[in-house]
Amino acid sequence: MSPRQADTRQRALDVALELFAEQGYEKTSLREIAERLDVTKAALYYHFASKEALLAGIIDSLVEPVDELVAWSQTQPRTTEFRLEYLRRLAELLQGPLSRWISFVQQNQPVLRDHTEAGQKMQSRLLLLCARIIEPEAALQDQLRSLLGLLAVYLGNLAPASAMLRSLGFEATPEELAVAAMDVARELVRIGPDQWS
Repeated sequence: MSPRQADTRQRALDVALELFAEQGYEKTSLREIAERLDVTKAALYYHFASKEALLAGIIDSLVEPVDELVAWSQTQPRTTEFRLEYLRRLAELLQGPLSRWISFVQQNQPVLRDHTEAGQKMQSRLLLLCARIIEPEAALQDQLRSLLGLLAVYLGNLAPASAMLRSLGFEATPEELAVAAMDVARELVRIGPDQWS
């Protein structure tokens, strides 16, 4: 595949993900994707024969950084420093490549149920992300603290979490919420059983 073809393919994935997140998978047509790309429908079909193929391509491109994080984590000793770095790297993913995926998932729950292979692929990666931060030999309370730290980072980087806090009277920008979530996560993974009260 030439660099130009690879660029068109990636742009098609980006545009499709953007449209699927904005208006939903079912309401988005290949024609709309081609128009947004400023290519013919035939040119889009050259890369993706269907919306299902686009969905599969999107998921493959989004699980890649997750797989990289998991692969890195498998080379690290399970220490507090590792867990802190793991959470930092996860926050970067959530603010970058995975942010649009989260919007897509929120908008398209039925699609992921209908396309079981796509949904299972993402679910398996999310479970791997959780499993890598939990030390199997740790006390249950420490395992839970690690998991809660991961969930704090995840929730702190969701736009709906910021909106929910505003509706409850809290004033926090999405950036402030992400920083606060990381602070909470750091506290959780640093606390040992003798420090917990």
